Amino acid sequence: MLLTARIVGPETEKYYCPEVVWVWTNGTRSAEESDCDPFESRTHYPRMFTRRVAVPPKAGYYVVCVELRKADEVIDRSCVKYWVK
Repeated sequence: MLLTARIVGPETEKYYCPEVVWVWTNGTRSAEESDCDPFESRTHYPRMFTRRVAVPPKAGYYVVCVELRKADEVIDRSCVKYWVK
């Protein structure tokens, strides 16, 4: 299964180069840090983040959240509920 988180809206420094933390139904966390040039000298503005995961072994509803963080502070969070047959 491939999960995708996308930043929409204007390219502002607030959302530039965040730490991306995936939070699973059971509370497990999976983080990926970004390594980017300073905002003023950027040539690329990362706006899409993906995570490949195995499909849960049992049928049911699951929730995954993604947090965007800077300096250990959550700047944005979004969750989605999905069904596994």
